[in-house]
Amino acid sequence: MTTLFLVRHGQAGAPDGQYDILSELGWTQAERLGNAWSRRGLALDEVWCGTLQRQKLTLDALSPAIPEAAPVLHDPALDELPFEQLATQFSAQYPDHSAVSHWTKANDKAGFKALMEHAISAWQCDQLDGVEPVWSTYRSALANWLKGRRLAATDDGTLLAISSAGSISLLLAIALGLPDAAMNKFNSQLFNTAVSALHLTANGETRLLLYNSVAHLEDPATPELITTL
Repeated sequence: MTTLFLVRHGQAGAPDGQYDILSELGWTQAERLGNAWSRRGLALDEVWCGTLQRQKLTLDALSPAIPEAAPVLHDPALDELPFEQLATQFSAQYPDHSAVSHWTKANDKAGFKALMEHAISAWQCDQLDGVEPVWSTYRSALANWLKGRRLAATDDGTLLAISSAGSISLLLAIALGLPDAAMNKFNSQLFNTAVSALHLTANGETRLLLYNSVAHLEDPATPELITTL
C-alpha cells in the first residue's frame, strides 16, 4: 500500500502584488514543515510538484526533508485551477448574484471564498464562457495523474505531491469516490502547507489517512502562521 502525501503550497503573494510567489509567511510555513519532516526522517520514494512558482518554492523550502535519491517530477496537472478566470468570468456573467455583490462591496476573504464556490460550481456545469481549461479537461488531467500513482502503488511506497488547494480538493474527491461538487467543501478549508494523505492500492482501493493537518504550525506563540489565503 502506497502512502501519498498531498501538501498545499505556502501562503502566496508579494508586497508588489505578484501572486505566484511565496510570501515571507508562506516560506516560513513551508520551512517548518520541511524541518518537522526532516526530524521525523520521512522516507520519500518519489516527489511530484506542479509547475507554478509558488509550488516550486514550497518544494525548495521542504528540501531538508527530501532524500537526495528521491526523483523530483513536475506535472502541470498539479497546477491550480484557473481561479482568476473563474472569478472574473462569473462576476461578468452573473453580476447580480449575491456572491458577486458581497465580494464587490466587502472585498474580504469570506466573500472571495463564497464567490469561488459558486464560480467553481458553474464551471463544473459548463455554465461559464471562455474559461480555459474547461472543467472536463482539468478533471481528466488530475484523474489520470492519480490513476498513474495507483497503478504504480507498491506495498510500502511513500510519495509526496505539492499542489494547490483546488487541485488537492479535487484529488481527494476523486480518490474517495465523492461527487465533484464535494471538492468545494475541501477547497474552502485547506490551510497553507496543510498535509493530507491517502493510502493507495493497485486495485483501486483508497483510504483517507490524514486531512488538512498543520501540526507543524501549531504553536500558541505564532497563531498567524495558520492561514487559508
